[in-house]
Amino acid sequence: MLNVIISHELTVFLNIIGCKRLESLPRNFHKLECLQTLSCDGCSNLKSFPKIEEEMRSLRKLHLSHTGIMELPSSISNLNGLEKLDLGYCKNLLSLPDSIFSLSSLQTLNLFECSKLVGFPGINIGSLKALEYLDLSYCENIESLPNNIGSFSSLHTLSLMGCSKLKGFPDINIGSFSSLHTLSLMGCSKLKGFPDINIGSLKALQLLDFSRCRNLESLPNNIGSLSSLHTLLLVGCSKLKGFPDINFGSLKALQLLDFSRCRNLESLPMSIYNLSSLKTLRITNCPKLEEMLEIELGVDWPLPPTTSHISNSAIIWYDGCFSSLEALKQKCPLSSLVELSVRKFYGMEKDILSGSFHLSSLKILSLGNFPSMAGGILDKIFHLSSLVKLSLTKCKPTEEGIPSDIRNLSPLQQLSLHDCNLMEGKILNHICHLTSLEELHLGWNHFSSIPAGISRLSNLKALDLSHCKNLQQIPELPSSLRFLDAHCSDRISSSPSLLPIHSMVNCFKSEIEV
Repeated sequence: MLNVIISHELTVFLNIIGCKRLESLPRNFHKLECLQTLSCDGCSNLKSFPKIEEEMRSLRKLHLSHTGIMELPSSISNLNGLEKLDLGYCKNLLSLPDSIFSLSSLQTLNLFECSKLVGFPGINIGSLKALEYLDLSYCENIESLPNNIGSFSSLHTLSLMGCSKLKGFPDINIGSFSSLHTLSLMGCSKLKGFPDINIGSLKALQLLDFSRCRNLESLPNNIGSLSSLHTLLLVGCSKLKGFPDINFGSLKALQLLDFSRCRNLESLPMSIYNLSSLKTLRITNCPKLEEMLEIELGVDWPLPPTTSHISNSAIIWYDGCFSSLEALKQKCPLSSLVELSVRKFYGMEKDILSGSFHLSSLKILSLGNFPSMAGGILDKIFHLSSLVKLSLTKCKPTEEGIPSDIRNLSPLQQLSLHDCNLMEGKILNHICHLTSLEELHLGWNHFSSIPAGISRLSNLKALDLSHCKNLQQIPELPSSLRFLDAHCSDRISSSPSLLPIHSMVNCFKSEIEV
């Protein structure tokens, strides 16, 4: 057994982190009148905290994470200057004393993964007027919160992530969270709903996370009143089917909206297309939504009540059905779309990027698994003069689909034509005119050489020629190059002389970035 003997009353900082043999703190602990910080993190055999006989006004921070503490003494109230109490990962902690709410200076209370904590006392909870941060994440046995939890008027962050037994959120005084800007309910798998009462009073709320709330069936109708909300996460809300009576268009500050893996989601509200600040909308693996949109493609969709645009928006469909873009285009002009990523196509090859889409602000375009890029589709892409990044992975251009000039893409900085079945010809020759290019990815193609004009790419830093098995020769490379990958290019590796010495000299004389 390891004991601590305290003899210096002027001690300001006491650090006994990681003393796994420590079983107790001295009873005269309160004699350290000048102590401001006590750190006992990782003292796994420390199972109790001593009774505090007198007031300790100087103690500001008490760190007890990863200890074996089962309870705190009621005399914890004598730490009346305490600002931070860290009990994270105290997996034996069963309860908190009511007197903890006498700590009027407490700003941070961390109870992360206190998995045996069965309740949260509500007596005098309103006394914690200074509390700003409360973390109850993975307190798996908490089933409810006290009704007067809304009295935390200074609280800005409340995390209930992983509270798998939490069945609901109290109706009473929820609107009193006047300073709350982050509310995480991720993984609250038994949570079915959220109270409508006064949710609109959360004027400071910026992030609301319902991810993996698998039993969540609906959102509060007045969620549109959250005027400061910029992130709404609904990832994996598998019982969520739709959003009746919700005016998403009122969320004027919303920048990120994520419906990914909402497997029963059947429809999106029309008001979603009036989100004036939206930058990213993610709708991934929503099979019923995509099926419904596919069915309704032939229907004349009603136009939205306003013609407001989605400003600086990014609509990203990773491995999703592309048939929905046509429906989206009919509801919302896409002239301000800045990022678009598509991986699967279902019968819309001729319609993609047609003139009617007007993607004039697009900066990032990523297409994948396009079966046959014919009919001038590449020509339409290469006229998107705002592009900075372009990826056409596993897209197979036909000769008639290759444009005569790609100089419209002069601002392009990153270009990937990975596994595009490229031979010698137009595209490779045109790339040499893209003088702003910094990264060029040509791996898994079938050309035997690349044009000598590549030396004109004075900003090129990275060149990927990996797995080009027919590649026989690499010309002089620009001196700006810092990274060259030609591995598994069989004929190059078996014939080292085919990589000119001056190319390697130019490459190596560049400053290497670590």
